[in-house]
Amino acid sequence: MKKRYDIVGSFLRPDQLLKARKLHSQGQISDTDLRQVEDRAIRDLVQKQVDLGYGQVTDGEFRRTWWHLDFFWGLTGVEAVNRQRTAANFHLSEAEVKYQADSLDLVAKLSGDNHPFVEDFIFLQDLLADYEGVDAKLTLPSPARLYYDLTSTEAGLANVKRIYPTKEGLFQAIQSAYETVLEDLYQAGARFLQFDDPIWITLVDRERFEQIYAFRNEDFDQLAQSLAEDFVQVNNSVLKGRPDDLVISTHNCRGNFRSQWASQGAYDPIAPYAFVQQDFDRQFLEYDTDRAGGFEALKDVPDTVDVVLGLITSKSADLEDPDAIIRRVEEASHYHPLDKLYLSPQCGFASTEEGNLLTEADQWQKLTHSRDIARRIWSDADHVH
Repeated sequence: MKKRYDIVGSFLRPDQLLKARKLHSQGQISDTDLRQVEDRAIRDLVQKQVDLGYGQVTDGEFRRTWWHLDFFWGLTGVEAVNRQRTAANFHLSEAEVKYQADSLDLVAKLSGDNHPFVEDFIFLQDLLADYEGVDAKLTLPSPARLYYDLTSTEAGLANVKRIYPTKEGLFQAIQSAYETVLEDLYQAGARFLQFDDPIWITLVDRERFEQIYAFRNEDFDQLAQSLAEDFVQVNNSVLKGRPDDLVISTHNCRGNFRSQWASQGAYDPIAPYAFVQQDFDRQFLEYDTDRAGGFEALKDVPDTVDVVLGLITSKSADLEDPDAIIRRVEEASHYHPLDKLYLSPQCGFASTEEGNLLTEADQWQKLTHSRDIARRIWSDADHVH
């Protein structure tokens, strides 16, 4: 059921789940043992979301290490790799925070056959059978994000070209793989999907963009425009054939690792691409700090598209001033109709299994706070027609 208050997707992992995942990585418990712990944690999470009144719930991404890589690793042709790096792309308070940076390599032709996320979704869907008016939402990294991850390093781009010599061939392969997964999810009952797509702000943050793409030795303005066109093309190729009753949202943020951010910049430069040309039903947009700029870019979002304003931060336990949030929603309504606006945190609470720097109690208090503010703004907050 659609409500004016929403969630992005990920939740803080309970301690018992984190301990089980560590034991599993050390070979001390079996796949079945880990699955049982995950199942129990997801059951509890779903109940808490329902108890708060949320109409679309997720499994918290509890079976994942990363918000995106686990899905990519589930595609045929993609291999997980592990590299030790520093968290240089995030603005961390520690001087040199080191973490294990997983990645991926393309080792064969892409395919979406028998993706493990389908079984994961079925478990979530089955949990909701006894709840009236509650829908399952599954978050996935966008097709454009897969394109980005495969081609945003010199070694990665060279590797891709060995398997797909042309960009068109790569795009067709990504489209086909995603269409296979989406068809399987749809047949399993999925009607609400979300493509997480934080790559767009990389095009706005010039410093970070130049760091990433220095190896291309191209004019940066032209490259940014070319990539924006690529992102639109690869995302829309998957969206265009979806069934009429399959709602697909997109989520745009600026990084969310251990409560820190990666990129900054307003939406205005990318709005003609990300807002105007992409065929999503809903746009989840980060707006919890001034790094996102103003609401002016919302004028480019078609009036038929829902905009979920990420005005509640998931990066800290501090509770926002309700009156300030209400004023910001009113300001946003100058650029997009109020009856097409919604409220949520700017991102999930745990884009990686480490999670943001707040407690589970803080997390639920934030979602209660967001719900209560939404009820003050919209008379139909609990039942949007």
